[in-house]
Amino acid sequence: MSRILITGANGQLGQCFKQIEEQFDLKLVFASRETLDITDQEVVEQELNTHQYDYLINCAAYTAVDAAEENETAASLINEIAVGFISKACKKHSVHLVHISTDFVFDGLKTSPYTAEDATNPQSVYGSTKRAGEERIEESGAAYSVIRASWLYSNVANNFYKTIIRLAQTKDQINVVNDQIGVPVSAHELAKQLLQLISNKKLPTGILHFAHSGHCSWMEFAQKIVEYNKLDLRIEPISTEAYGAAAKRPAYSVMKPSSCFEQIPWEKALKDVVLASKH
Repeated sequence: MSRILITGANGQLGQCFKQIEEQFDLKLVFASRETLDITDQEVVEQELNTHQYDYLINCAAYTAVDAAEENETAASLINEIAVGFISKACKKHSVHLVHISTDFVFDGLKTSPYTAEDATNPQSVYGSTKRAGEERIEESGAAYSVIRASWLYSNVANNFYKTIIRLAQTKDQINVVNDQIGVPVSAHELAKQLLQLISNKKLPTGILHFAHSGHCSWMEFAQKIVEYNKLDLRIEPISTEAYGAAAKRPAYSVMKPSSCFEQIPWEKALKDVVLASKH
C-alpha cells in the first residue's frame, strides 16, 4: 500500500482528498501548516527522513491572487522557496512529488487551449511565484508530476462556487466578469482522478494539465451555479477593466488536458458537486 503525504491539508483540495480517502487502498497522511511547516527546510527534511512515503502531494499554496501583488515575499515563500525545500527532500528520499500548479503561469494571449509544452509568461505575482515553484521542482532532479489546473472550486473551503451561493442569500443581483474565458475545475474530481492514477501506478511524470471539456466565462459559470442550485440571483456582466482587480488575470486560460486524465464536461462536474452538496 502506497503511503502519501498531503500538505496543505486544510485547504480546498486537501479537504477533498480527506472526503474520499476511504475509497482507495492508499495510506494518506495529512499535514497542515500547524503540523508541518514547509517553509522550514529542516522540518521538511526531518519529516521525510523519519517517515517513509511513496508520494508527496503538495496542495499548500499562497492563493490570494490580488493580495499577492502587495505581499510578494509571503507568496514567494510558500509558492517557490518552500517548494524548493520539498522537492530537494523528495529527491533525497526517493519520494514522487505531485505538485498542484495553475493556469496563471500563462499570459492568456492564445485563442486555442494551452498545452503543457507551451511557453509560460505569467502576468501576476501569484503566477510568477507559482511558475518559479515549478522551476525549482524541475531543477531538483526529483521524480515529479506538476498538475496545472484552473478555476478550482468545490463545496468546501473558500472558492467562487461557495461565494456565489453565499451572495444569493443576501443579494438580488451581482456583477460577474464576462471577458475571461477558462475551464472551471472540480477539486473533488481532481482529487479522485489523482488518487486513481496513483493507486493504479499510472500517474505520468512531468508537467500535466487537468481540465474538464468545454469552456466558459466567469459569468457563464456563475449562471450555471445559480441554475443548478435553483437560486434566486440575477447575474449581470462586467468587464475585467471595470471590475478593477489588483492582479492581472489571463483573458484566455483554457488548458488542453493531458491524456492520462478522464475528461468530463465542466457542466457535469458542476452538477456532481451540487448533488454532493445536498447530501
